[in-house]
Amino acid sequence: MFIQLFYGLHENFLVMVRFMHDRVEAVGRDMVRPIEHIKSKGISGAIVFWGSARIPSTEEAAKMLDDKTIGDDTKVKIAEMARYYKSAEELSFRLAKWCDSSFGKTNRCVICSGGGSGIMAAANTGAALAGCETMGLNIKIPSEQKINPHVTDGLSMEFEYFMPRKFWFMYLARAIIVFPGGFGTLDETFEAMTLIQTGRQRTKLPLVFFGSWFWKSLINFDLLWEYGLVEREAMDSFHFSDTVADSFDFITKNIEN
Repeated sequence: MFIQLFYGLHENFLVMVRFMHDRVEAVGRDMVRPIEHIKSKGISGAIVFWGSARIPSTEEAAKMLDDKTIGDDTKVKIAEMARYYKSAEELSFRLAKWCDSSFGKTNRCVICSGGGSGIMAAANTGAALAGCETMGLNIKIPSEQKINPHVTDGLSMEFEYFMPRKFWFMYLARAIIVFPGGFGTLDETFEAMTLIQTGRQRTKLPLVFFGSWFWKSLINFDLLWEYGLVEREAMDSFHFSDTVADSFDFITKNIEN
């Protein structure tokens, strides 16, 4: 009986080891897959847009606002969120034009999003309307996420795992703009803030919270500082903005410096 138990445990252990080995290999493939795409395009950095996949475009919001089955309170929130979509598109357009004129052909900086719908699609749309190439780092999840049509061919990358995807966001980032979003946006944002606070980010990284009322209502940043839980210097790296012009000026000045 002892021998049977031993071999049963041994076999289960080997199954676990094989599973872990396969998982590590898969994560490794996710890590290295983007390298050739990025090298072939001469890309050395990106301005990253994060935000909800659920924020409607102007056209989608117009249809929802005409829907008599949707309550007035909900319609107010839909209209408010749709304005963020338009702002993301306009900001991306301006930043894509600026990147195109400010960086060389072999040292390029592009607009990058998570490649999906909502704010991600707005960012890619704005860059495409500017006549610039734009990148999408997509993630395979059961719902919501599929590559939007505005991502440039050859710059659309699909990840199996979140960790390699977040690595590439941070590795490429020259600046990050965070629009209102849910758990996925919060996950990405808190990791970025942690890397900035701990000095693990390789370059000075401007981080813009677009929609100051939303972000300050959601997270009491000042409370963290008042209780000594974060350093003032880390907080000073974050910028709250409500306009395209202000965000554009803050990002371009910080990158130029």
